Amino acid sequence: MPELPTLPLCESARKALEFCLFFQTRAGFYRVYEGQLALIWGTTRTKRGLKTRAYEQTEALYEQYLQRGRCFADRDDFFDGYSKFSRGKVIKLALSSQSTR
Repeated sequence: MPELPTLPLCESARKALEFCLFFQTRAGFYRVYEGQLALIWGTTRTKRGLKTRAYEQTEALYEQYLQRGRCFADRDDFFDGYSKFSRGKVIKLALSSQSTR
């Protein structure tokens, strides 16, 4: 059995734990995907397949960090959920900009 850490956790351990807990959520997975996509976006001339590559890199990171299977059943399941997630972000931004007027 692993040894329990002593509290309070050091800052780097706390950040790693916070990241892993957030990454386990769908919203966390989508945010990491957006980060992966931003990292590779400027590295190539052709944009073909970049979204799929960013998704696969995020799935690999998910498997590596959390030591379990893939987060999504397949690519289509991910992109369907991501489109709903990003539409929700746009609606929230639009509502918040209207409330400041």
